[in-house]
Amino acid sequence: YKLDHYYWEIWIMMRKILVSFISVFLKNWGTAPQALGATGLVFVALWGHMETWPYEEACVNGLEQKALLACLFTLYMGLYLLQPEVTTVTRVVIGAFIITANGLFLVVFSRLMIVQVKQKAQNALAQMANQKYVSMAVKKIRNKSSASMPPRPPSSTNAHPRNSNDYVVAPDLSTDTQVQQKLDKTEI
Repeated sequence: YKLDHYYWEIWIMMRKILVSFISVFLKNWGTAPQALGATGLVFVALWGHMETWPYEEACVNGLEQKALLACLFTLYMGLYLLQPEVTTVTRVVIGAFIITANGLFLVVFSRLMIVQVKQKAQNALAQMANQKYVSMAVKKIRNKSSASMPPRPPSSTNAHPRNSNDYVVAPDLSTDTQVQQKLDKTEI
């Protein structure tokens, strides 16, 4: 959340509590008032979300907006299904619209998840590449410095015999000539 919308999680919990309240306390009045109350609540939630855009990332704001729109559409169309005058053909068409709207939201959500997973994987690979340069820089400093540096961790062959997974050994990257050339050009 954005810093000035720290309370937004409380609003989301209140919205869920209000939905439970509507379903329990309007039960005696029938399903139409329950659906109408829930539709009004989701409309207010959508309006509040559109006014504040509480999340830091635009994609999360957009996803929340689409989720609320799909919920609002589902509840609103469900109100028509509750009417006894609606024919069977109309019920099928309305049901198809509801399924399509929710299916579209599922597609949008899935695409966003795939993009986010790819982006996180690319960031992790970039971090690993940066660690390669850091490892070379530390090695270069060790070779040039007369100051006492912390000792290298023991290699996996010298590890404690009880558990060889106690130590993580950085790979020897001194054979990577491109990395070495870049580090030689960089002053440390």
